[in-house]
Amino acid sequence: MRAYRSAPPSRRILAALVDSMFLLGFLFVAELIANVLLQTHQASGAQVLTTIAVSAIMIPVFYFLIFDGSKMQGTPGKVFYDLKVTDLSDRTVALSGVFRRFAAKALFVLPTIVALAIAMLLGVKIGAFALCLTVFAVPLALYALDVSLAFTNQENRTLVDRLSGTMVLRR
Repeated sequence: MRAYRSAPPSRRILAALVDSMFLLGFLFVAELIANVLLQTHQASGAQVLTTIAVSAIMIPVFYFLIFDGSKMQGTPGKVFYDLKVTDLSDRTVALSGVFRRFAAKALFVLPTIVALAIAMLLGVKIGAFALCLTVFAVPLALYALDVSLAFTNQENRTLVDRLSGTMVLRR
């Protein structure tokens, strides 16, 4: 393995914020379409809820799988901050590595899913602000912690990088 230095944590966190804004935009459009279908009586409430839930899962899956394995070598946030995702030989990540990378990122969402499931089981009402805070802030904070802690080791790779056999470098 060649001695690469990973991208600075500030750039990685800012790139994650940009990607979060893109994902929020896509999810907003999906929810808007679902609610228009509900208001025009072309879909039931259950169908709208299902559409929103499926969108909330599938949009991030496709977003990361498509961009991280493409010639861009990263999401729009990473490209904007002049970063690229590579394998350990500085090549475009193979599809299997992209899947492993996404699965590793899903670890950051797991606490949110567990918290929301417990809240639903207990019948706790969650306001829109608290829901947004839980769904986006908690995973982003865990990711920021992962990025920050990664720079205490010699290779400067995050847990996501290590689990997926990838690196994020400056272009």
